[in-house]
Amino acid sequence: MTPYLFNQIWNLPKLAYLNLEIYNISDAIFSQLKTISLTLESLCIQNDIPHPLRDIADLYQKAPNLRVLSMNINLKNEYEKFPVVVTSIMTSKLDFCGELRALHKLFQNLPNLCHLTIDMQDHYLTGHEWKQITIDHLPKLKQLRFKMFIAPLYDTIIEEEIDELLNTFRTQFWLDEHHWYVRCDWNPIAGSGTFGYLYTLPYAFRLFTGIAKGLRRPKWTCPDDEKYCLFNRVHNLDCMES
Repeated sequence: MTPYLFNQIWNLPKLAYLNLEIYNISDAIFSQLKTISLTLESLCIQNDIPHPLRDIADLYQKAPNLRVLSMNINLKNEYEKFPVVVTSIMTSKLDFCGELRALHKLFQNLPNLCHLTIDMQDHYLTGHEWKQITIDHLPKLKQLRFKMFIAPLYDTIIEEEIDELLNTFRTQFWLDEHHWYVRCDWNPIAGSGTFGYLYTLPYAFRLFTGIAKGLRRPKWTCPDDEKYCLFNRVHNLDCMES
């Protein structure tokens, strides 16, 4: 998409919801916008182009009333500055890769975020770490949905690792205060390719990467697996057999 065409769309006088499924959009497209949209409330960018922190800052300056944001973000530079506090965004769905310190910086600047859905491809956080993020940076958070890739797991103590991790999500903060539950699927067969996925329940993403039943060992923190282990949002399935 050319900057000219994007500016034409941005100038639509009643533009409120914008869903872009375009794969040739520049990662600096927001800095090229020439006008401010006061009507845009929801923006979803569905492509694999990762956007740095500065794109979110540029976007907020061009859409100060934006309430919903869905995009792929790449926060490789933990020292990148984020000069604005984005007070309007209340709902965000992020595909995240990069440095955890940069992710903390992003959360620090989203103080009114109420609903967060995040797919973390590079790192995972324990229940204690998520709790601290919520207390320190996201005091208004009501709904947290995530999927985190866990690798590598130590060959000889895989189940002990998983139990220790899940126990950080079995605290009063998770179970009693918020009723947030998680599940972990992992390959119990020791080896160099051992990995797992940790995600909130019910499952909140269109893509589910499953581990074949014979190679999968699931554990969860919810009291009733039939009630919470729901996958009705899944549209695409990847199955790992080995």
